[in-house]
Amino acid sequence: MSKTYDRRGFLARGLQGAAALGGIGLAGGALEACGSSGKGPSVPVTTNANGTASQALAGPIDTRTPKKGGTMTIGTWSEVNGLSPPQARWDSTGYLYGNALFDTLVQIGADGLPHPYLAQSVTPNADHTAFTIGLRPGVTFHSGAPCDASAVANSLEAIVHGYITGQSVKPITSIKTQGTDTVIVNVDEPWPAFPSYLAGQLGYICSPKMLASTNQGATTPDGTGPYSLVDWVPNSHLTAARNPNYWQKGYPYLDQITFKPIIDNQARESALKAGSVQAFHCQYPVTIKDFFGDKSYQVILGKLPPRAEPDVDFIMLNVAKPPLDDLEVRQALAMAINKTDLLDTYGAKITVPVSGPFQPGSIWYTPTSYPSYNPTAAKRLIDKYKATHGNQPPTINLTTIVGPAYATVVEIVQANWQKIGVNCQVGQVEFAQFLTNTVIGDYQAATFEQFGATDPDQNYIWWSTDTYAPPGQVSLNIARNRDPVIQTALNKGRTSTVLSDRIAAYQDVARRLADDLPYLWTGKTFWALLAKEGTAGYTGQKLPDGATSIGFANGAFLVHQLGYTS
Repeated sequence: MSKTYDRRGFLARGLQGAAALGGIGLAGGALEACGSSGKGPSVPVTTNANGTASQALAGPIDTRTPKKGGTMTIGTWSEVNGLSPPQARWDSTGYLYGNALFDTLVQIGADGLPHPYLAQSVTPNADHTAFTIGLRPGVTFHSGAPCDASAVANSLEAIVHGYITGQSVKPITSIKTQGTDTVIVNVDEPWPAFPSYLAGQLGYICSPKMLASTNQGATTPDGTGPYSLVDWVPNSHLTAARNPNYWQKGYPYLDQITFKPIIDNQARESALKAGSVQAFHCQYPVTIKDFFGDKSYQVILGKLPPRAEPDVDFIMLNVAKPPLDDLEVRQALAMAINKTDLLDTYGAKITVPVSGPFQPGSIWYTPTSYPSYNPTAAKRLIDKYKATHGNQPPTINLTTIVGPAYATVVEIVQANWQKIGVNCQVGQVEFAQFLTNTVIGDYQAATFEQFGATDPDQNYIWWSTDTYAPPGQVSLNIARNRDPVIQTALNKGRTSTVLSDRIAAYQDVARRLADDLPYLWTGKTFWALLAKEGTAGYTGQKLPDGATSIGFANGAFLVHQLGYTS
């Protein structure tokens, strides 16, 4: 619906959407830590992925091996506030930057399971309270310094002690080294999902020199990634050159890669057609649909495994503020939204409605009691509210970020709510201010996109009472929904090593969210990667253990195998 809030953008993104306060994304990322046996597996795992992680809607996806050489420009929907994983506000754009300049310790396969990447292995003890990370020999940072156990431990500590990022990894009690090639992470409770956090901002490894520099190297990245920084001009471009000493031999294919922030959807589309960018990621269905049937381009959608969840669009309610602290008002608002009308207009009739964070086909999915569209019943609840409030209707301010597409969304919802007697006012604010307002609770209702993950534990901080703070204070539980039933289920899902128990726990979460209604679900976020035919390497990348990567997922992808086939 709106790129106002992206789970991956907030945590290491400082104080990020779509998330100073900027982006809200997990220090983790999204890995599934439970194997088919029901236990959290060691990394590496032996199950290989089947097929690629994408599908073409128009034009062929070129699976040939790219040639060596050339330069490529990728258009991005946003810009980030820095290049330091412990400090920066990263969304999907930030993860593209990160995948160029750094490496994560593990990556996610198309099977939804964690696979070794910069790390050679990640092995839990019997009760999943300690994880031994084995490192690859001979890996160096761009500066030439060794990426050894001391450097990796130092990088993990920087995330753990970050004000925001640290909240996502509170169970960690210590990080110790053993020789030069082993790091041991201890946690205070069984945590089978922990390897998933090593695929996101927690897992991007920075050199000690970088982290000791000003603002932890916000503009001077020193990673192990396939490319090293040439220059970064915020809101203009980030350019990086091939790392000749990259530990994955033969990669990258390109001599140079550039990322170019182009905020406007139509401008990004025009840039691809004009040839000034060779690919761009996009979540606006109208733009994506423009490329259907044109064989000059590839339209690539993420194909997530059954363990994974896509980002979803919703209206987030601040349940700590009246009148949204009234459950019947929230029920009325949910029943009043005509999802068909909304998705036909904003979603170009290619998105699908949702009624919770977990979708059909997922192992975590269960039907819930989320209210169906029923404006008549909704009006009765609003009339009941008015009868006990001096015949005054509830007044709700609905906000989104600046942009014509987002204005369309809030105007449709406004009309739906006004029909049932709600006094709804809508407004748009700039991205940074929007996120500041939501994180400190200075809002009533806001458009959001969030909750994409391959392990539901990644969403613990957004739903937990542990991260609640009242309006006026920074809260990662942005909806301010304090529910002991949800907290009990989250604790069970986090600490159980039995897959069936974890599934039952997160199904309890989904059912309870449908009763509490802090989120009014609308549709599945429609991410696509649009690229020139003749370019390749966006999907089906091979991981070091021979497995296939998850590919293009929720707006991000690995970049070391990008290139041209002719």
